[in-house]
Amino acid sequence: MTDRQAADLAALADLCTPWCVHVVATLRIADLIAAGATDLTDLAARAGCDAGSLDRVLRHLVSGGVFEQAAPGRFGLNEAAEAGRTPRPAAPDRRMPQPGRRRAGAQPPAAGTIRQ
Repeated sequence: MTDRQAADLAALADLCTPWCVHVVATLRIADLIAAGATDLTDLAARAGCDAGSLDRVLRHLVSGGVFEQAAPGRFGLNEAAEAGRTPRPAAPDRRMPQPGRRRAGAQPPAAGTIRQ
């Protein structure tokens, strides 16, 4: 097997990144940033979560190219983060799963792990 054929098992087994994406979607962090809350303390207060935990989640996503960090404790949107904003349809489509809705009890609510 060549290096090109070898799978990156660490990347394939990474559950941290999708879990972090799920947390910020559930807490609607991109919407809060778009509304002007860029400071970590303000974001955490508006989302009702622990600032330290939110900081770790956001810094992990910044390292993966989702969100920007202009300075310590200051976050912004980039193209990837913009895609995570809540759509504002004229009439909600009840068939689509909503962020934060548990799917058949398969996993605990991610946002609940950092909420105060």
